[in-house]
Amino acid sequence: MGGFKRAYLWGMEMKGLAICKTCGTDHSDNGGKCRGLFGIKPVQFWNGEGIPPVGIEVNFWVDEESKYRKGVVVYSSEKGATVDIGYLASSGEHGDFALITAEDRKRELAISELYKIGSITMDDASELYSAISAGKIPGVKLE
Repeated sequence: MGGFKRAYLWGMEMKGLAICKTCGTDHSDNGGKCRGLFGIKPVQFWNGEGIPPVGIEVNFWVDEESKYRKGVVVYSSEKGATVDIGYLASSGEHGDFALITAEDRKRELAISELYKIGSITMDDASELYSAISAGKIPGVKLE
């Protein structure tokens, strides 16, 4: 995975643009307000093939972190998509977008619960979950 990918921070490289999280278009000409002219509603289904549509929650590959991060597609075209993963990140490579599976949601819930215990970071909780899942901690198993 790799190729053309850029991360955009609000007010930085996208200066002057007002990308709508509802319809995925630039509304900078009217102060960033969606006029609803396109009548686009977020799609609730994506089969994992091609570029995901606006509104879909996906796993997005972040090269710099060498892992997927969960986010929501805020712009999509036949050439690529932009995903909000805490900042805006874009890619035109189909392999950079993955479905969020039931196993992903189970993992996310377990990591969240580990984090709530305290004295542990989200990264530590994620590593601990991975170690348990891989059977590296004797006597501890996932249900």
